[in-house]
Amino acid sequence: MLQRLRDQIGKRVYPVHRLDRPTSGVIVFALSSAVAGLLSEMFSERQVEKRYLAVVRGKAPESERLDYPLREEDGTRPKAEMPAMPAMTDIRRLDSVELPVQVDRYPVARYSLVEARPLTGRRHQIRRHLSRRGYPIVGDAKHGKSVHNRFLPSRWGRHAYCWRRPIWPLIILC
Repeated sequence: MLQRLRDQIGKRVYPVHRLDRPTSGVIVFALSSAVAGLLSEMFSERQVEKRYLAVVRGKAPESERLDYPLREEDGTRPKAEMPAMPAMTDIRRLDSVELPVQVDRYPVARYSLVEARPLTGRRHQIRRHLSRRGYPIVGDAKHGKSVHNRFLPSRWGRHAYCWRRPIWPLIILC
């Protein structure tokens, strides 16, 4: 993607942040390494408001703050040995639907479209919080359930749709 964008605009571009591979949506690039560094610092210092859309299993609450510490997953040590770090995500149900499809012992399948706003920046925070709360993201092979995952293409489960940070002379709004 990076090279494609460079070829398209004929300039060197610098990625400011990243998205998990199965997440679609907004990615911010800078035209200089200095600006990329400044913006990256704003992301790491949580000065940028990030919002994601996710299709989850079940009827999610109207709104809720998920406040569950998360252990880092670095793959080198057992997760139980890793320190638990504070992690908070605000969620808001935008809509929900019931499908007349029997899944396991349930006569209907329920799904919700939620907006998730991570207040901290832990690895896989949104998917881990939603799963722990009982609303796994549809299409999430690790935390979801395969019978539900077949209803949507894998990249449709979560989407980064908004970053907000007023930076004069640039204001990123959505």
